[in-house]
Amino acid sequence: MEAPRSVLGRRKSRSKCLWSWITVAVVIVLVLVVVPPAIILSRPKAPDGLSSTVLVPLYIYPADGAWDPLYKAINSSTDLAFMVVINPESGPGNASLPSPDFIPAIEQLNSYSNVQTIGYVRTGYGTRNLSDVIKDVRTYSGWAKHSAGLAVQGIFFDEAAYEDAPGVQEGLWRINKAAKTAPGIGMPRTVIHNPGVVPSANLSTNNTDIVVTFEQSYREYRKQEASLESSPFGRERTSYIVHSLPWSVDLMRFVRQLSYRAEYLFVTRNNNNDFYESFGKGWQKFVDDGKAEGRRPSKAPKANVIVPLYQYPTNSATWAPLYDAIDANPDLNFTIIINPNSGPGSPPWWPDVNYLREVPKLNTKPNVRTLGYVPVDYCNRDVSDVVSDIKKYAKWPHDGAVKLLHVEGIFFDETPHEHSTFKATYLEKITQQVKKAEGILGEQLVFFNPGTSPDMELTKRGQDVDVVFEESYSRFNSLSPEEQYAQTNFDRAKTCYMIHSTPEGELSNVVREARFRADYVFATDLSEQFYEHFGKQQQSFSDFIAAMAAT
Repeated sequence: MEAPRSVLGRRKSRSKCLWSWITVAVVIVLVLVVVPPAIILSRPKAPDGLSSTVLVPLYIYPADGAWDPLYKAINSSTDLAFMVVINPESGPGNASLPSPDFIPAIEQLNSYSNVQTIGYVRTGYGTRNLSDVIKDVRTYSGWAKHSAGLAVQGIFFDEAAYEDAPGVQEGLWRINKAAKTAPGIGMPRTVIHNPGVVPSANLSTNNTDIVVTFEQSYREYRKQEASLESSPFGRERTSYIVHSLPWSVDLMRFVRQLSYRAEYLFVTRNNNNDFYESFGKGWQKFVDDGKAEGRRPSKAPKANVIVPLYQYPTNSATWAPLYDAIDANPDLNFTIIINPNSGPGSPPWWPDVNYLREVPKLNTKPNVRTLGYVPVDYCNRDVSDVVSDIKKYAKWPHDGAVKLLHVEGIFFDETPHEHSTFKATYLEKITQQVKKAEGILGEQLVFFNPGTSPDMELTKRGQDVDVVFEESYSRFNSLSPEEQYAQTNFDRAKTCYMIHSTPEGELSNVVREARFRADYVFATDLSEQFYEHFGKQQQSFSDFIAAMAAT
Protein backbone atom coordinates (compact mmCIF):
# COMPACT_ATOMS: atom_id res chain seq x y z
CA MET A 1 0.00 0.00 0.00
CA GLU A 2 2.90 2.38 0.64
CA ALA A 3 3.90 4.64 -2.25
CA PRO A 4 7.35 4.09 -3.78
CA ARG A 5 10.18 6.05 -2.13
CA SER A 6 11.07 7.81 -5.34
CA VAL A 7 7.76 9.59 -5.14
CA LEU A 8 8.17 10.39 -1.86
CA GLY A 9 19.94 38.66 20.75
CA ARG A 10 18.58 37.37 24.02
CA ARG A 11 19.19 40.45 26.10
CA LYS A 12 16.73 43.36 25.92
CA SER A 13 16.69 46.65 27.80
CA ARG A 14 13.97 47.26 30.33
CA SER A 15 12.85 50.44 28.59
CA LYS A 16 12.41 48.64 25.26
CA CYS A 17 10.30 45.95 26.94
CA LEU A 18 8.20 48.62 28.64
CA TRP A 19 7.54 50.40 25.36
CA SER A 20 6.50 47.07 23.81
CA TRP A 21 3.88 46.53 26.48
CA ILE A 22 2.61 50.09 26.09
CA THR A 23 2.27 49.55 22.33
CA VAL A 24 0.30 46.32 22.84
CA ALA A 25 -2.02 48.02 25.32
CA VAL A 26 -2.71 50.89 22.92
CA VAL A 27 -3.51 48.46 20.08
CA ILE A 28 -5.94 46.53 22.29
CA VAL A 29 -7.72 49.74 23.31
CA LEU A 30 -7.99 50.86 19.70
CA VAL A 31 -9.42 47.51 18.63
CA LEU A 32 -12.04 47.60 21.36
CA VAL A 33 -13.00 51.16 20.43
CA VAL A 34 -13.11 50.64 16.67
CA VAL A 35 -14.49 47.08 16.57
CA PRO A 36 -17.54 46.38 18.75
CA PRO A 37 -16.95 43.52 21.22
CA ALA A 38 -20.10 41.76 19.97
CA ILE A 39 -18.51 41.34 16.56
CA ILE A 40 -15.32 39.91 18.05
CA LEU A 41 -17.21 37.47 20.26
CA SER A 42 -19.69 36.36 17.60
CA ARG A 43 -17.20 35.03 15.07
CA PRO A 44 -18.41 31.74 13.61
CA LYS A 45 -17.02 28.57 15.13
CA ALA A 46 -14.53 26.46 13.21
CA PRO A 47 -16.16 24.23 10.61
CA ASP A 48 -17.00 20.68 11.67
CA GLY A 49 -15.67 19.20 8.46
CA LEU A 50 -17.54 17.44 5.70
CA SER A 51 -19.03 13.97 5.80
CA SER A 52 -16.51 11.23 5.15
CA THR A 53 -16.41 7.48 4.78
CA VAL A 54 -13.96 5.44 6.85
CA LEU A 55 -11.76 3.44 4.47
CA VAL A 56 -10.29 0.59 6.53
CA PRO A 57 -7.25 -1.36 5.23
CA LEU A 58 -8.12 -4.53 7.20
CA TYR A 59 -4.89 -6.50 6.89
CA ILE A 60 -5.41 -8.31 10.19
CA TYR A 61 -5.95 -12.06 10.43
CA PRO A 62 -9.36 -12.73 12.07
CA ALA A 63 -8.13 -14.68 15.08
CA ASP A 64 -10.49 -14.75 18.06
CA GLY A 65 -11.34 -11.16 18.99
CA ALA A 66 -8.94 -9.63 16.45
CA TRP A 67 -11.66 -7.78 14.56
CA ASP A 68 -13.67 -6.83 17.65
CA PRO A 69 -12.45 -3.18 17.65
CA LEU A 70 -13.87 -2.85 14.14
CA TYR A 71 -17.20 -4.48 15.05
CA LYS A 72 -17.43 -2.21 18.08
CA ALA A 73 -16.76 0.90 15.99
CA ILE A 74 -19.35 -0.10 13.39
CA ASN A 75 -22.00 -0.84 16.03
CA SER A 76 -21.41 2.45 17.83
CA SER A 77 -21.41 4.53 14.63
CA THR A 78 -24.48 3.51 12.66
CA ASP A 79 -24.62 6.91 10.95
CA LEU A 80 -21.05 6.56 9.65
CA ALA A 81 -20.20 4.63 6.48
CA PHE A 82 -17.33 2.13 6.45
CA MET A 83 -15.50 0.70 3.43
CA VAL A 84 -13.51 -2.29 4.63
CA VAL A 85 -10.71 -3.65 2.43
CA ILE A 86 -10.50 -7.44 2.89
CA ASN A 87 -7.02 -8.89 2.30
CA PRO A 88 -6.66 -12.59 3.15
CA GLU A 89 -3.31 -13.30 1.44
CA SER A 90 -2.12 -10.15 -0.37
CA GLY A 91 -5.26 -10.78 -2.39
CA PRO A 92 -7.92 -13.50 -2.23
CA GLY A 93 -5.37 -16.33 -2.18
CA ASN A 94 -5.00 -19.27 -4.55
CA ALA A 95 -7.97 -21.26 -3.24
CA SER A 96 -11.56 -20.64 -4.31
CA LEU A 97 -12.44 -19.49 -0.79
CA PRO A 98 -10.53 -17.75 2.00
CA SER A 99 -9.43 -19.71 5.05
CA PRO A 100 -12.26 -20.85 7.36
CA ASP A 101 -11.55 -18.11 9.92
CA PHE A 102 -12.28 -15.41 7.34
CA ILE A 103 -15.69 -16.69 6.24
CA PRO A 104 -17.78 -15.94 9.39
CA ALA A 105 -15.82 -12.74 10.00
CA ILE A 106 -16.56 -11.36 6.52
CA GLU A 107 -20.19 -12.47 6.76
CA GLN A 108 -20.51 -10.54 10.00
CA LEU A 109 -19.13 -7.41 8.32
CA ASN A 110 -21.60 -7.78 5.47
CA SER A 111 -24.47 -8.00 7.95
CA TYR A 112 -24.03 -4.32 8.88
CA SER A 113 -26.03 -1.81 6.82
CA ASN A 114 -23.29 0.84 7.07
CA VAL A 115 -20.48 -1.41 5.78
CA GLN A 116 -19.26 -2.10 2.24
CA THR A 117 -16.61 -4.80 1.88
CA ILE A 118 -13.94 -4.40 -0.80
CA GLY A 119 -11.56 -7.10 -2.08
CA TYR A 120 -7.81 -6.37 -2.17
CA VAL A 121 -5.91 -7.00 -5.43
CA ARG A 122 -2.23 -6.18 -5.95
CA THR A 123 -1.20 -4.74 -9.35
CA GLY A 124 2.52 -4.02 -8.81
CA TYR A 125 2.32 -0.49 -10.30
CA GLY A 126 1.33 -2.01 -13.64
CA THR A 127 4.03 -4.71 -13.67
CA ARG A 128 1.86 -7.63 -12.58
CA ASN A 129 0.39 -9.72 -15.38
CA LEU A 130 -3.13 -8.54 -16.20
CA SER A 131 -4.42 -12.10 -16.39
CA ASP A 132 -3.30 -12.69 -12.78
CA VAL A 133 -4.97 -9.47 -11.65
CA ILE A 134 -8.24 -10.41 -13.36
CA LYS A 135 -7.97 -13.94 -11.92
CA ASP A 136 -7.97 -12.43 -8.41
CA VAL A 137 -11.08 -10.41 -9.27
CA ARG A 138 -12.81 -13.59 -10.45
CA THR A 139 -11.82 -15.39 -7.26
CA TYR A 140 -13.55 -12.71 -5.19
CA SER A 141 -16.53 -12.97 -7.53
CA GLY A 142 -16.69 -16.71 -6.83
CA TRP A 143 -17.06 -16.19 -3.08
CA ALA A 144 -20.72 -15.28 -3.59
CA LYS A 145 -21.42 -18.81 -4.86
CA HIS A 146 -20.54 -20.16 -1.42
CA SER A 147 -22.62 -17.60 0.46
CA ALA A 148 -24.35 -14.35 -0.47
CA GLY A 149 -23.07 -12.95 2.82
CA LEU A 150 -19.50 -13.53 1.67
CA ALA A 151 -19.74 -11.34 -1.44
CA VAL A 152 -17.57 -8.22 -1.60
CA GLN A 153 -19.04 -5.07 -3.16
CA GLY A 154 -15.98 -3.73 -4.92
CA ILE A 155 -12.27 -4.13 -5.65
CA PHE A 156 -9.29 -2.22 -4.21
CA PHE A 157 -6.49 -2.24 -6.79
CA ASP A 158 -3.37 -1.62 -4.73
CA GLU A 159 -0.09 -0.32 -6.18
CA ALA A 160 -1.97 1.12 -9.15
CA ALA A 161 0.09 2.65 -11.95
CA TYR A 162 0.60 6.39 -11.55
CA GLU A 163 2.75 7.24 -14.60
CA ASP A 164 1.30 7.10 -18.09
CA ALA A 165 3.00 4.80 -20.60
CA PRO A 166 1.88 2.81 -23.66
CA GLY A 167 -0.80 0.32 -22.66
CA VAL A 168 -1.17 1.52 -19.06
CA GLN A 169 -4.50 3.29 -19.50
CA GLU A 170 -5.93 0.35 -21.44
CA GLY A 171 -4.74 -2.04 -18.75
CA LEU A 172 -6.43 -0.05 -16.00
CA TRP A 173 -9.62 0.10 -18.01
CA ARG A 174 -9.54 -3.70 -18.49
CA ILE A 175 -9.13 -4.55 -14.82
CA ASN A 176 -11.82 -2.02 -13.91
CA LYS A 177 -14.17 -3.61 -16.42
CA ALA A 178 -13.47 -7.03 -14.91
CA ALA A 179 -14.54 -5.70 -11.50
CA LYS A 180 -17.57 -3.84 -12.86
CA THR A 181 -18.91 -6.88 -14.75
CA ALA A 182 -18.02 -9.74 -12.38
CA PRO A 183 -21.38 -11.36 -11.49
CA GLY A 184 -20.40 -12.23 -7.92
CA ILE A 185 -19.19 -8.74 -7.00
CA GLY A 186 -22.13 -7.08 -5.27
CA MET A 187 -23.47 -3.63 -6.07
CA PRO A 188 -22.36 -0.91 -6.34
CA ARG A 189 -19.14 -2.64 -7.53
CA THR A 190 -16.94 0.19 -6.36
CA VAL A 191 -13.51 0.34 -8.02
CA ILE A 192 -10.69 1.92 -6.00
CA HIS A 193 -7.19 2.62 -7.33
CA ASN A 194 -4.33 3.13 -4.91
CA PRO A 195 -1.25 4.63 -6.56
CA GLY A 196 -0.55 6.35 -3.22
CA VAL A 197 0.24 9.57 -5.09
CA VAL A 198 -1.60 11.83 -7.52
CA PRO A 199 -1.46 9.89 -10.81
CA SER A 200 -1.21 11.28 -14.31
CA ALA A 201 -4.48 12.88 -15.36
CA ASN A 202 -4.52 10.58 -18.40
CA LEU A 203 -5.02 7.62 -16.07
CA SER A 204 -8.31 8.99 -14.74
CA THR A 205 -10.43 6.37 -16.47
CA ASN A 206 -14.15 6.94 -16.26
CA ASN A 207 -14.80 3.56 -14.64
CA THR A 208 -12.65 4.29 -11.58
CA ASP A 209 -14.77 5.42 -8.64
CA ILE A 210 -12.15 6.38 -6.02
CA VAL A 211 -8.42 7.17 -6.18
CA VAL A 212 -6.09 7.11 -3.17
CA THR A 213 -3.99 10.15 -4.03
CA PHE A 214 -2.02 10.11 -0.79
CA GLU A 215 -0.77 7.15 1.27
CA GLN A 216 2.22 8.11 3.36
CA SER A 217 3.16 9.48 6.78
CA TYR A 218 1.84 12.61 8.44
CA ARG A 219 5.26 14.18 7.99
CA GLU A 220 5.12 13.57 4.22
CA TYR A 221 1.57 14.92 4.09
CA ARG A 222 2.70 18.24 5.49
CA LYS A 223 5.44 18.40 2.85
CA GLN A 224 3.04 17.61 0.00
CA GLU A 225 -0.09 19.36 1.27
CA ALA A 226 0.07 22.25 -1.20
CA SER A 227 0.84 20.07 -4.22
CA LEU A 228 -2.15 17.81 -3.50
CA GLU A 229 -4.42 20.70 -4.46
CA SER A 230 -3.51 20.09 -8.11
CA SER A 231 -5.19 16.68 -8.12
CA PRO A 232 -7.56 16.27 -11.11
CA PHE A 233 -10.01 14.31 -8.96
CA GLY A 234 -12.86 15.88 -7.05
CA ARG A 235 -13.25 15.42 -3.31
CA GLU A 236 -15.95 12.79 -3.86
CA ARG A 237 -13.44 10.57 -5.75
CA THR A 238 -10.47 11.12 -3.47
CA SER A 239 -9.08 9.08 -0.59
CA TYR A 240 -6.24 9.90 1.82
CA ILE A 241 -4.52 7.26 3.96
CA VAL A 242 -2.22 8.82 6.56
CA HIS A 243 -0.09 6.88 9.04
CA SER A 244 2.44 7.80 11.74
CA LEU A 245 0.32 10.65 13.11
CA PRO A 246 2.24 12.11 16.09
CA TRP A 247 0.50 12.13 19.46
CA SER A 248 1.13 15.87 19.62
CA VAL A 249 -1.25 16.43 16.66
CA ASP A 250 -4.96 16.98 17.43
CA LEU A 251 -6.62 14.04 15.66
CA MET A 252 -10.07 15.60 15.36
CA ARG A 253 -8.77 18.84 13.89
CA PHE A 254 -6.58 16.96 11.41
CA VAL A 255 -9.38 14.63 10.26
CA ARG A 256 -11.69 17.58 9.73
CA GLN A 257 -9.05 19.35 7.66
CA LEU A 258 -8.63 16.27 5.49
CA SER A 259 -12.40 15.91 5.04
CA TYR A 260 -12.52 19.05 2.89
CA ARG A 261 -10.19 17.44 0.35
CA ALA A 262 -11.06 13.73 0.49
CA GLU A 263 -14.30 11.87 1.18
CA TYR A 264 -12.64 8.53 2.03
CA LEU A 265 -10.24 8.67 4.96
CA PHE A 266 -8.05 6.52 7.14
CA VAL A 267 -5.72 7.97 9.77
CA THR A 268 -3.63 5.96 12.22
CA ARG A 269 -1.01 6.78 14.83
CA ASN A 270 0.73 3.46 14.08
CA ASN A 271 4.29 4.36 13.14
CA ASN A 272 6.01 1.05 12.48
CA ASN A 273 6.11 -0.79 9.17
CA ASP A 274 2.92 -2.72 9.96
CA PHE A 275 0.61 0.27 9.78
CA TYR A 276 -2.47 -1.78 8.94
CA GLU A 277 -1.90 -4.98 10.91
CA SER A 278 -3.32 -3.61 14.16
CA PHE A 279 -5.97 -1.03 14.98
CA GLY A 280 -3.68 0.97 17.24
CA LYS A 281 -4.49 3.04 20.31
CA GLY A 282 -6.02 5.90 18.34
CA TRP A 283 -8.50 3.79 16.33
CA GLN A 284 -11.70 4.44 18.32
CA LYS A 285 -10.88 8.15 18.63
CA PHE A 286 -10.49 8.35 14.84
CA VAL A 287 -13.92 6.75 14.37
CA ASP A 288 -15.53 8.97 17.03
CA ASP A 289 -14.12 12.06 15.34
CA GLY A 290 -15.54 10.83 12.04
CA LYS A 291 -19.05 10.77 13.46
CA ALA A 292 -18.76 14.19 15.08
CA GLU A 293 -21.83 16.38 15.26
CA GLY A 294 -22.69 17.96 11.94
CA ARG A 295 -21.58 15.01 9.80
CA ARG A 296 -24.05 13.79 7.23
CA PRO A 297 -25.29 10.22 6.67
CA SER A 298 -23.63 7.85 4.22
CA LYS A 299 -26.58 7.84 1.80
CA ALA A 300 -27.40 11.00 -0.15
CA PRO A 301 -30.86 12.35 0.73
CA LYS A 302 -33.60 12.45 -1.85
CA ALA A 303 -33.73 15.66 -3.90
CA ASN A 304 -35.93 17.32 -6.52
CA VAL A 305 -34.89 17.36 -10.16
CA ILE A 306 -34.89 20.93 -11.43
CA VAL A 307 -34.82 21.29 -15.22
CA PRO A 308 -34.13 24.65 -16.94
CA LEU A 309 -36.18 23.82 -20.04
CA TYR A 310 -34.97 26.55 -22.39
CA GLN A 311 -35.34 24.61 -25.64
CA TYR A 312 -38.14 25.37 -28.06
CA PRO A 313 -40.60 22.45 -28.53
CA THR A 314 -40.44 22.31 -32.31
CA ASN A 315 -42.56 19.16 -32.32
CA SER A 316 -43.90 16.54 -29.95
CA ALA A 317 -40.58 14.69 -29.90
CA THR A 318 -38.41 17.62 -28.73
CA TRP A 319 -39.12 17.14 -25.04
CA ALA A 320 -39.45 13.33 -25.27
CA PRO A 321 -36.35 12.58 -23.11
CA LEU A 322 -37.92 14.62 -20.33
CA TYR A 323 -41.32 12.91 -20.62
CA ASP A 324 -39.61 9.51 -20.59
CA ALA A 325 -37.68 10.39 -17.43
CA ILE A 326 -40.79 11.67 -15.69
CA ASP A 327 -42.82 8.57 -16.54
CA ALA A 328 -40.01 6.16 -15.61
CA ASN A 329 -39.50 7.76 -12.17
CA PRO A 330 -42.90 8.34 -10.56
CA ASP A 331 -41.30 8.70 -7.11
CA LEU A 332 -38.95 11.46 -8.29
CA ASN A 333 -40.27 15.03 -8.22
CA PHE A 334 -39.51 17.34 -11.14
CA THR A 335 -39.55 21.14 -11.04
CA ILE A 336 -39.42 22.43 -14.62
CA ILE A 337 -38.63 26.01 -15.64
CA ILE A 338 -40.62 27.08 -18.70
CA ASN A 339 -38.95 29.84 -20.71
CA PRO A 340 -40.81 30.64 -23.95
CA ASN A 341 -38.90 33.80 -24.90
CA SER A 342 -36.60 34.96 -22.08
CA GLY A 343 -39.83 35.22 -20.18
CA PRO A 344 -43.47 34.57 -21.06
CA GLY A 345 -43.35 36.24 -24.47
CA SER A 346 -45.71 38.84 -25.93
CA PRO A 347 -48.10 39.11 -28.89
CA PRO A 348 -47.87 38.38 -31.74
CA TRP A 349 -45.34 35.73 -30.69
CA TRP A 350 -47.52 34.54 -27.83
CA PRO A 351 -49.69 32.52 -27.64
CA ASP A 352 -47.49 29.96 -29.39
CA VAL A 353 -49.10 26.76 -30.67
CA ASN A 354 -46.18 24.54 -29.67
CA TYR A 355 -46.09 25.72 -26.06
CA LEU A 356 -49.88 25.51 -25.90
CA ARG A 357 -49.49 21.85 -26.85
CA GLU A 358 -46.54 20.86 -24.64
CA VAL A 359 -46.94 22.73 -21.33
CA PRO A 360 -50.29 21.06 -20.56
CA LYS A 361 -48.63 17.67 -21.15
CA LEU A 362 -46.17 18.45 -18.38
CA ASN A 363 -48.92 19.60 -16.06
CA THR A 364 -50.76 16.29 -16.43
CA LYS A 365 -47.88 14.55 -14.64
CA PRO A 366 -48.47 14.16 -10.87
CA ASN A 367 -44.73 14.43 -10.10
CA VAL A 368 -44.20 17.70 -12.03
CA ARG A 369 -44.38 21.37 -11.06
CA THR A 370 -43.83 24.05 -13.69
CA LEU A 371 -42.28 27.47 -13.05
CA GLY A 372 -42.34 30.50 -15.32
CA TYR A 373 -39.00 32.14 -16.15
CA VAL A 374 -38.63 35.89 -15.43
CA PRO A 375 -35.31 37.83 -15.65
CA VAL A 376 -34.66 40.69 -13.23
CA ASP A 377 -31.12 41.72 -14.33
CA TYR A 378 -29.86 42.00 -10.73
CA CYS A 379 -32.69 44.43 -9.92
CA ASN A 380 -31.69 46.73 -12.80
CA ARG A 381 -34.79 45.81 -14.78
CA ASP A 382 -37.76 48.08 -14.15
CA VAL A 383 -39.89 46.42 -11.50
CA SER A 384 -43.05 47.23 -13.49
CA ASP A 385 -41.75 45.09 -16.38
CA VAL A 386 -41.09 42.20 -14.00
CA VAL A 387 -44.60 42.49 -12.57
CA SER A 388 -45.96 42.56 -16.12
CA ASP A 389 -44.25 39.22 -16.86
CA ILE A 390 -45.72 37.69 -13.71
CA LYS A 391 -49.19 38.81 -14.76
CA LYS A 392 -48.71 37.28 -18.21
CA TYR A 393 -48.00 33.88 -16.66
CA ALA A 394 -50.99 34.39 -14.37
CA LYS A 395 -53.19 34.80 -17.47
CA TRP A 396 -52.12 31.46 -18.96
CA PRO A 397 -55.04 29.49 -17.49
CA HIS A 398 -57.30 31.74 -19.57
CA ASP A 399 -55.22 31.89 -22.79
CA GLY A 400 -56.86 30.06 -25.64
CA ALA A 401 -59.11 28.14 -23.29
CA VAL A 402 -56.40 25.45 -23.09
CA LYS A 403 -56.80 23.14 -20.13
CA LEU A 404 -53.81 22.68 -17.81
CA LEU A 405 -51.94 25.65 -19.28
CA HIS A 406 -50.46 27.18 -16.14
CA VAL A 407 -47.38 27.47 -13.94
CA GLU A 408 -47.13 26.89 -10.19
CA GLY A 409 -44.49 29.46 -9.45
CA ILE A 410 -41.89 31.85 -10.86
CA PHE A 411 -38.15 31.41 -11.35
CA PHE A 412 -36.54 34.85 -11.03
CA ASP A 413 -33.21 34.75 -12.86
CA GLU A 414 -30.24 37.05 -12.24
CA THR A 415 -31.24 38.12 -8.76
CA PRO A 416 -28.54 40.02 -6.81
CA HIS A 417 -26.31 38.49 -4.17
CA GLU A 418 -25.23 41.74 -2.50
CA HIS A 419 -27.66 43.42 -0.14
CA SER A 420 -29.08 46.93 -0.26
CA THR A 421 -32.35 48.37 0.97
CA PHE A 422 -33.46 49.00 -2.63
CA LYS A 423 -32.75 45.41 -3.67
CA ALA A 424 -34.47 43.95 -0.62
CA THR A 425 -37.60 46.03 -1.27
CA TYR A 426 -37.55 45.14 -4.98
CA LEU A 427 -37.34 41.41 -4.28
CA GLU A 428 -40.07 41.55 -1.65
CA LYS A 429 -42.40 43.31 -4.07
CA ILE A 430 -42.03 40.79 -6.90
CA THR A 431 -42.34 37.88 -4.45
CA GLN A 432 -45.58 39.27 -3.05
CA GLN A 433 -46.86 39.71 -6.60
CA VAL A 434 -46.45 35.97 -7.22
CA LYS A 435 -47.98 34.96 -3.91
CA LYS A 436 -51.15 36.96 -4.54
CA ALA A 437 -51.58 36.14 -8.25
CA GLU A 438 -54.71 34.01 -8.68
CA GLY A 439 -53.51 32.59 -11.99
CA ILE A 440 -50.25 31.26 -10.50
CA LEU A 441 -51.52 27.93 -9.24
CA GLY A 442 -50.39 25.33 -6.71
CA GLU A 443 -47.83 26.35 -4.11
CA GLN A 444 -46.97 29.59 -5.92
CA LEU A 445 -43.27 28.85 -5.51
CA VAL A 446 -40.69 31.61 -5.81
CA PHE A 447 -37.09 30.82 -6.81
CA PHE A 448 -34.29 33.40 -6.74
CA ASN A 449 -31.21 32.73 -8.85
CA PRO A 450 -28.17 34.80 -7.88
CA GLY A 451 -26.02 31.86 -9.02
CA THR A 452 -23.80 32.22 -5.95
CA SER A 453 -24.17 32.52 -2.19
CA PRO A 454 -26.30 35.60 -1.49
CA ASP A 455 -26.13 37.90 1.49
CA MET A 456 -28.19 36.28 4.24
CA GLU A 457 -30.46 39.33 4.36
CA LEU A 458 -31.52 38.62 0.77
CA THR A 459 -32.67 35.11 1.72
CA LYS A 460 -35.43 36.59 3.87
CA ARG A 461 -37.52 38.25 1.15
CA GLY A 462 -40.30 35.64 1.15
CA GLN A 463 -38.85 33.35 -1.54
CA ASP A 464 -38.99 29.57 -1.24
CA VAL A 465 -35.65 28.58 -2.81
CA ASP A 466 -32.29 30.22 -3.61
CA VAL A 467 -29.94 28.98 -6.34
CA VAL A 468 -26.67 29.37 -4.43
CA PHE A 469 -24.52 27.66 -7.07
CA GLU A 470 -24.79 27.90 -10.87
CA GLU A 471 -21.30 27.25 -12.20
CA SER A 472 -19.05 24.62 -13.76
CA TYR A 473 -18.01 21.23 -12.43
CA SER A 474 -14.42 22.43 -12.03
CA ARG A 475 -15.58 25.37 -9.93
CA PHE A 476 -17.76 23.02 -7.86
CA ASN A 477 -14.69 20.93 -7.07
CA SER A 478 -12.43 23.89 -6.32
CA LEU A 479 -14.52 25.64 -3.67
CA SER A 480 -12.27 26.57 -0.79
CA PRO A 481 -13.04 25.21 2.69
CA GLU A 482 -14.26 28.69 3.63
CA GLU A 483 -16.65 28.79 0.66
CA GLN A 484 -17.94 25.30 1.43
CA TYR A 485 -18.48 26.25 5.04
CA ALA A 486 -20.32 29.44 4.04
CA GLN A 487 -22.76 27.41 1.97
CA THR A 488 -23.65 25.27 4.98
CA ASN A 489 -25.42 28.34 6.38
CA PHE A 490 -28.24 27.85 3.88
CA ASP A 491 -31.20 25.61 4.65
CA ARG A 492 -30.83 22.58 2.37
CA ALA A 493 -34.62 22.43 1.85
CA LYS A 494 -34.48 25.94 0.36
CA THR A 495 -31.30 25.53 -1.68
CA CYS A 496 -30.67 24.74 -5.36
CA TYR A 497 -27.48 23.72 -7.20
CA MET A 498 -27.08 23.87 -11.00
CA ILE A 499 -23.81 22.43 -12.36
CA HIS A 500 -22.62 22.45 -15.97
CA SER A 501 -19.54 21.19 -17.87
CA THR A 502 -19.46 17.89 -15.98
CA PRO A 503 -16.84 15.50 -17.45
CA GLU A 504 -17.87 12.15 -18.86
CA GLY A 505 -18.36 9.60 -16.10
CA GLU A 506 -18.64 12.20 -13.32
CA LEU A 507 -22.40 12.91 -13.33
CA SER A 508 -23.13 10.29 -10.70
CA ASN A 509 -20.47 11.58 -8.32
CA VAL A 510 -21.28 15.26 -8.66
CA VAL A 511 -25.03 14.68 -8.30
CA ARG A 512 -24.50 12.61 -5.17
CA GLU A 513 -22.45 15.40 -3.60
CA ALA A 514 -24.94 18.08 -4.66
CA ARG A 515 -27.84 16.13 -3.14
CA PHE A 516 -26.20 16.44 0.26
CA ARG A 517 -26.09 20.21 -0.12
CA ALA A 518 -29.35 21.06 -1.88
CA ASP A 519 -32.94 19.85 -2.22
CA TYR A 520 -33.07 20.98 -5.88
CA VAL A 521 -30.35 19.77 -8.24
CA PHE A 522 -29.49 19.97 -11.94
CA ALA A 523 -26.28 18.76 -13.61
CA THR A 524 -25.27 18.52 -17.26
CA ASP A 525 -22.19 17.64 -19.31
CA LEU A 526 -22.81 20.59 -21.65
CA SER A 527 -20.19 23.34 -21.51
CA GLU A 528 -22.18 25.87 -23.56
CA GLN A 529 -25.87 26.50 -24.13
CA PHE A 530 -26.33 24.44 -20.98
CA TYR A 531 -30.11 24.54 -20.92
CA GLU A 532 -30.96 24.37 -24.62
CA HIS A 533 -30.30 20.65 -25.00
CA PHE A 534 -30.63 17.59 -22.79
CA GLY A 535 -26.92 16.79 -22.96
CA LYS A 536 -23.79 16.45 -25.04
CA GLN A 537 -24.15 12.66 -25.20
CA GLN A 538 -27.41 10.85 -25.89
CA GLN A 539 -27.15 9.09 -22.54
CA SER A 540 -26.20 12.15 -20.49
CA PHE A 541 -29.67 13.20 -19.36
CA SER A 542 -30.57 9.60 -18.50
CA ASP A 543 -27.40 9.33 -16.41
CA PHE A 544 -28.31 12.52 -14.56
CA ILE A 545 -31.80 11.23 -13.79
CA ALA A 546 -30.42 7.85 -12.68
CA ALA A 547 -28.08 9.65 -10.27
CA MET A 548 -30.99 11.64 -8.87
CA ALA A 549 -33.05 8.48 -8.40
CA ALA A 550 -30.21 6.47 -6.82
CA THR A 551 -30.77 5.41 -3.22
